[in-house]
Amino acid sequence: MPIIKVAKHAGFCFGVKKAIEIAEEVASKNSGPTYVLGQLVHNERVIKNLEDKGIVFVDGINKIPQNAVTVLRAHGEP
Repeated sequence: MPIIKVAKHAGFCFGVKKAIEIAEEVASKNSGPTYVLGQLVHNERVIKNLEDKGIVFVDGINKIPQNAVTVLRAHGEP
């Protein structure tokens, strides 16, 4: 069986950590759903956790209702 070692400082980069924090903070203050265009991070467990907090991930801007609270992902949008 192979040995797997995890680096001491493994984890998300600063930008991804900050985007997750912002999304969670916005969702906690928003009475309705909080939308994100695309995914904040490519990690299914993190995405599910955020969805459980009222965050809705959509794959097109036309799927975000007018005047809905929206957070841009860490990579930004053109």
